[in-house]
Amino acid sequence: MSDAEFSTFAPQVQDNFLTAFKRFASQFDQALNPNPGAWSRKVVIHGSSVAYGGGAASPTTQGWARLLEARLVALGNFTVANVAVPGTDSLQAVSTFYSKVVVEDPDIVVLGYSLRNDGMYSASTMADRIFIFERYKANILKLAAMCRQMGYDCIVGGVYSADDYTAEVLPFLYQFDRDMEAEGIPYIPFRRMVDDGSGHWQSAYRADDAHPNAAGHAAMASAIPDGLFVRDSLATSRLAFQTYQPLLAGHYFPSDSVTAAPIKHVWDSAPQKSWTVAVWVKGTGSGMDNKVILSLSDTCRVRNPNPATPRMHLTRPDGTSIAESLVSASDGQWHHVCVTYRASTTTMTLWIDGNAIGSGTYDASAVTYITLGGRPDTGSTNCPAAEWRHYGFWRGELVESEIRALVRGQIPSSGCEMFCPMRDPEVFEGSHFVNLGTSTGYLLMQQPGGSVPA
Repeated sequence: MSDAEFSTFAPQVQDNFLTAFKRFASQFDQALNPNPGAWSRKVVIHGSSVAYGGGAASPTTQGWARLLEARLVALGNFTVANVAVPGTDSLQAVSTFYSKVVVEDPDIVVLGYSLRNDGMYSASTMADRIFIFERYKANILKLAAMCRQMGYDCIVGGVYSADDYTAEVLPFLYQFDRDMEAEGIPYIPFRRMVDDGSGHWQSAYRADDAHPNAAGHAAMASAIPDGLFVRDSLATSRLAFQTYQPLLAGHYFPSDSVTAAPIKHVWDSAPQKSWTVAVWVKGTGSGMDNKVILSLSDTCRVRNPNPATPRMHLTRPDGTSIAESLVSASDGQWHHVCVTYRASTTTMTLWIDGNAIGSGTYDASAVTYITLGGRPDTGSTNCPAAEWRHYGFWRGELVESEIRALVRGQIPSSGCEMFCPMRDPEVFEGSHFVNLGTSTGYLLMQQPGGSVPA
């Protein structure tokens, strides 16, 4: 390196070193002073036009990043800087990292880039798509590594729809989600909130080919659990439960020695937009007759409604059926029960053992919690005699391949508000089941009582 080159390069190295040193010194101070009121966390949004708010009628108030900012500021001890620049691709994101991000001296960096901006919408051959995809992924991983080197926590905003994507692009959207899961990086699965299943925007969320409208931005914002920022979940989100070994047994309630009580899932924030809930259940005989397996704020329910022909149904509050399976919850076998909800069309779908049973409409926008093993209004009187394991709740609508992966024991961590193996030997009123998800949500017994291992 020449003297001239060194004279240009050396100040940048010095500045970067001093910035990093300040960051680690600040983190050391926080460790010595854990009082959250004594310090704040700064979040920087580094992205392109959608992160800026493009497509919303008022980008500065209705964009997903602005909605996230409002939530974080309301929580307290957070400041947010949105440095997103419309039209930026992933290579430009790397080249502007120091000038846009480092100068802000953040604690957390949220990346909000688009595969479309890297040219995916105009790629005409598979070779071009593969090249664009690999370049985009490499640049996102490089940005995450640069964040770690500077002492910042990094959250990757996921890929999302575009109406000018061809059918060949959809597998790349799914692949990027899987690759980020494998990397163990905290990840926001935007696709699950806004995609119509073909790589395009859900019609209610479209502003133009490249951007969501205000409703789409609100859906994207709802993909982000508050707990990802407000607890030490940036480390927790890296928990290696992608392949979680099925248990030989699960929780059982009621039992002869312990009073029955349903379990309430208290959400991180409510109401949600689109979501997915799933649990394994095994019941036997008449103990499941007309008993509720899942209740959505005491509205829609999954249950065995007819003792004469015990089959699991998803029903509306008035008792009309949304979907009816041919599988009984009382046959003594483990069954995977899953319900997905798409907010833009108010569509609920019942899945049993990885198979879509049927769909119907019900506006679940008022649902604010889920009750497992009974109705919330009847306490122990409607609690089924069953074993339970692996309760999970995800922000966004999981697709068929993801639901079948759940049945195989592959648990996605991105967008996971609650994942509870249900392994605690004893649970009493007021105690929490373990939550391996990236949120502050928890499970809580409805009334005095408990559960014992099967």
